[in-house]
Amino acid sequence: MHQTDFVPLPFLRGPHLQTMAGWLTRKEIPIPGTTVVEVPLGDGDFTTAHIHSPSDHPGALPTLILLHGLEGDASRAYMIRIARKAASLGVRTARMNMRCCGDAEGLSAKFYNGAQSKDVTAMARWLRERFPGSPIYLAGFSLGGNLVLKAAGEGEIEGLSGVVAVCPPLEPHRSARAIEHWSNGPYQTRFVISMVERVERHQKRFPHGPRYNLSKRMTVAMFDAAFTVPHGGFESLDHYYEVCSPKNLLSRIECPWLIITSMDDPIVPFESFRGLEDSRSVLAPKHGGHLGFVGYGKPEDPDYRWAENRVVEFFARLTGEKGSS
Repeated sequence: MHQTDFVPLPFLRGPHLQTMAGWLTRKEIPIPGTTVVEVPLGDGDFTTAHIHSPSDHPGALPTLILLHGLEGDASRAYMIRIARKAASLGVRTARMNMRCCGDAEGLSAKFYNGAQSKDVTAMARWLRERFPGSPIYLAGFSLGGNLVLKAAGEGEIEGLSGVVAVCPPLEPHRSARAIEHWSNGPYQTRFVISMVERVERHQKRFPHGPRYNLSKRMTVAMFDAAFTVPHGGFESLDHYYEVCSPKNLLSRIECPWLIITSMDDPIVPFESFRGLEDSRSVLAPKHGGHLGFVGYGKPEDPDYRWAENRVVEFFARLTGEKGSS
């Protein structure tokens, strides 16, 4: 694993302060010139992508697909910030919504889950058809990180040239247990309430589907057992978490890849990365929380969003290499 240069801001030391600093951020202004399009997923369902192509960079552009985390969407601040930074490099971005998230609500009869890596592949194929010859890059965050790693390992994306995952729960069963710790109560409550309310809206849009006995007082694992497993057609909760894990697929990824995580992530136990200790494809500072990483990094970083800047740096190197080859 890489040694890193990340140092938390003095008033944001500790995993929960870092995690909350990542979540509680001001809303970002949408990027002018962004187009929202509906993208077919191959099974009759659709999702949306927020596409931005830099107008001041002529010629064929590389395309970076960004995928949010659990109960997020394409309009999250970190998605917009990275898209804006990528635009300065001449990179087209497609901020993808998982099924039923953001402005994709109502476009899909199937609900999103952590095993739907084929949706990432469908998005990549659609973009390759729309922008022929464009190299494809993937970046995912938390649950989205698992999905982009899984899609890359499955090897069905033509032109895939690089992948980054930030705080991916490589072993979902560990994260499901970790979030039940009393100190993680606010995160679990927030996720479960949001998921249950989303299912309720979904059932109103598709009233002829099966009904599920859900409660806002559930744990994440209880929600998955009561809804995700039967709705997604999985055999059991263990089967679902096993199918979600991209860990055994990492060795099959044929393009450059990078995982960014923190050793003190309260939601993704560092134990999940056992076996990757010697990998040069893992950046793991001691601090940073879950999708936090607010602090000091390299002198050239434009802001205090350390992980976001490492994502952009990674793709800048790859796109630069392609441009000079």
